[in-house]
Amino acid sequence: LEKFLSFHLEKKALVSIALVKDSQAQDVGRVRLDNSGRIISFLEKKEKSDSNLVNAGIYLFNSQIFQLIPGNINYSLENNIFPSLDKCYGYITDSVLIDIGTPEGYEKGKLALEPTKS
Repeated sequence: LEKFLSFHLEKKALVSIALVKDSQAQDVGRVRLDNSGRIISFLEKKEKSDSNLVNAGIYLFNSQIFQLIPGNINYSLENNIFPSLDKCYGYITDSVLIDIGTPEGYEKGKLALEPTKS
């Protein structure tokens, strides 16, 4: 996480999103980056893509981001905020990440965190 935070601060990003490389995963949101690491497009789960960069669902925010979110209405970061930002960057990590957005993934995550018995 320290490297992720350093990246975020170095870029002076409003939002930084952790990304993993995975060309096999299906039903995931993908992104495209420019040469500086700035996110130039978001691809929804059902869209065809040549990108292998998957949104890991881990975000770092500059506090200014909260001024862009209107109050008292449902609002989507992924659909309403992120695509409109010039300072939205993707940090590629080789860390192992487990998608806990499904019951199967949640169980896999629980197993990964259980202490090993000696």
